[in-house]
Amino acid sequence: MNKRGFGLGWEAIFDILIVLIIIASTIYFITSGTSGKLMQKQVLAKEVCFMLISAEPNSVLEIQAEKINFERRDENLIVKESQFDPGYEYPCYLTEKINFEKIGNSTKITIGSAK
Repeated sequence: MNKRGFGLGWEAIFDILIVLIIIASTIYFITSGTSGKLMQKQVLAKEVCFMLISAEPNSVLEIQAEKINFERRDENLIVKESQFDPGYEYPCYLTEKINFEKIGNSTKITIGSAK
């Protein structure tokens, strides 16, 4: 058995796999960018932040957004599509305490100590 060309075959397979991974990741980023999902999260985060800033203290807001979760980390409002999604963080400086509660397809946002 001749083993002189054995290493060349593995190198070619490795090169082809690397090229396929690069092409697949490029296609993924292009399609996710053109679908506008990131832009939707950005716009939603800004709109919700502006609603929270302009809302009266001790009020309750309900937002109809299927598959969208809201969180608050420090001074940032985070909009996520799933638990594993890193989400989009938008700086939202509020003095009131904010509570997010997911109810079915909507999210109930309590500002301050509303009941």
